[in-house]
Amino acid sequence: MRVNSLYIMLDDGRCIYNQYFTPTAPPKNLITGMFTALQGFIIEITGRYPTVLSTGQYTFFFQKRGPITIVLSTNEKIKQPSELSEIGLRFLQQFGNEVDAWRGNEGFFDDFYDDLVDLLGVEMTTTRVDPTKPLDPMTLLHLDSEYHPVIKELIRLKNASSNQIADILKDKEFQVRLKLEKLVDKGYIGRYIVDEDYYYFTN
Repeated sequence: MRVNSLYIMLDDGRCIYNQYFTPTAPPKNLITGMFTALQGFIIEITGRYPTVLSTGQYTFFFQKRGPITIVLSTNEKIKQPSELSEIGLRFLQQFGNEVDAWRGNEGFFDDFYDDLVDLLGVEMTTTRVDPTKPLDPMTLLHLDSEYHPVIKELIRLKNASSNQIADILKDKEFQVRLKLEKLVDKGYIGRYIVDEDYYYFTN
């Protein structure tokens, strides 16, 4: 199973823990908004908590356990992972008392990462990937036009974060990052991560 990310949410929609495993993982703020709206709607209609949502290239699995809901994002069309229940159980065993007392401290539950890796068998993406192909104006001839704006800016800047390029293009950072990650996968550009910010560079 390829896991993009995992989030642990409270019933009021606050995300108390999240872990990204790939650069294309949906941002926490998007998941928070989706979770709050979806949960209220599904409970109102069916009387039950949501368990799965497929949208575009992502599938989200939900597992309610006590005061928390575990949300897992993947690109694969699979049945609900059995690991979600164990993740919720182990999280509450370790931090059950702290959940009620949580006041928004970022990183308060970071110690859970090792347990998560143990349960899911995945680790965070490699922090640095170097390009293997040249990126120059000729590259534009071989790629879809949707990539042209981000390529032109990265050729001009040489090194830039997805936030910087998104600001220049007046586009959403997540959408820009998805395009940049496709270029990383193709070997045209490199990427490194600093404090959860994604930076891209050319040879």
